[in-house]
Amino acid sequence: MSQEFTPPELEKYYLVMLRAGDNAGDFTQEQLMDLQRGHLTHLGNLARQGNLIAAGPFIDAPDNLRGISILKANSVEEAQALVDADPAAQAGRIRMEVITWCVEKGALDPLVDALHARIQAEKDNA
Repeated sequence: MSQEFTPPELEKYYLVMLRAGDNAGDFTQEQLMDLQRGHLTHLGNLARQGNLIAAGPFIDAPDNLRGISILKANSVEEAQALVDADPAAQAGRIRMEVITWCVEKGALDPLVDALHARIQAEKDNA
C-alpha cells in the first residue's frame, strides 16, 4: 500500500542578488563610506518594517556578485521598489536582481523570529 504524496504548502519570498553596479568604481573612499552607511541604514529600516529577513555579503563569489538579501513582500514589484530605494542602488554602486523564491510554509520562521527578537531588544535598549 503506497502513501499518497501531499505537496507542502509554499510561501513566497524574494531573493535579491546584489551585483556590482555600472558605477561601482566611480566613487572616492569617502563617498563609498557614505553609500555603505546609507545602504546599511536602508537595510535596517526594511528589517524594522518586517520586509528584510536576512542579508549579507559574499566572500568568495564569482564575477560581480556581492551579496544576497531575503525579502518578504506582497509582490515582486513591491520587492523591486523596496530595493530600488536603496541609496547604493540609486547611485549605481550596486545593482539588485529580484527573484521570486517559494519555500515550504514556516521554513524561514526561525529567521523571522530571531530578527523580530533582535529588533525588540534594540527598542527596549533605546
